[in-house]
Amino acid sequence: MLFAAALFVAMDSVAKYLGQYYATSQLVWARYSVHLLVLFFYLIVSKNLDRRTLISNAPFGQLLRGFLLLGSTAFSYLAVREFPLTQVYVINFSSPIIVTVFAIIILKERVGLGRVLAILSGFLGVIVAIKPDRMFVEPALIYPILMAFFFAFYQITTRHFGNQDSALTSLLYTAVAGGVVGTFLIFLFGSLLPILTSFTFWRWVYWEPLAISY
Repeated sequence: MLFAAALFVAMDSVAKYLGQYYATSQLVWARYSVHLLVLFFYLIVSKNLDRRTLISNAPFGQLLRGFLLLGSTAFSYLAVREFPLTQVYVINFSSPIIVTVFAIIILKERVGLGRVLAILSGFLGVIVAIKPDRMFVEPALIYPILMAFFFAFYQITTRHFGNQDSALTSLLYTAVAGGVVGTFLIFLFGSLLPILTSFTFWRWVYWEPLAISY
């Protein structure tokens, strides 16, 4: 898990660097396009590209998961353009708080006193990082907050729909949802040519398959 976390930090660090030169729509497209290509290659090599993997028992739920993760990714890349990674990650720690609250409401889960106390202490930490009075000075703080909400609901939908399909099917629908929307966004807001001819983009491609595999 520590290695996986380190890979995500590496990916976000490169995304922050590339954000100085490329539009967010381009980075989102690259993230999901690489995800989709690597996954298809793995499915072909492992001989798992069959009906069991391609057809979901809950296609709309799986696509919803993909769209939520896409939103989290987009707001994450917008956030790291504006703020230090440490502050973005601290705000993202509010995701477990949101997950716990809505797990009670939507999934009807029971929460003990210990978890409630942990939620409250975590919420205080997020408040310290956000500093609500700065919201009027730095409206861009809405980016990491929305990132946390999208990621939280992604986790909730994963909990709800994840047991209905294999892990490979879930990964595939996530990649397809992000890849299709990401391609649509790139034609609306950015060009493919600058990013495809960049050496730094291909360095990022090296990190992306490692991160998505975890």
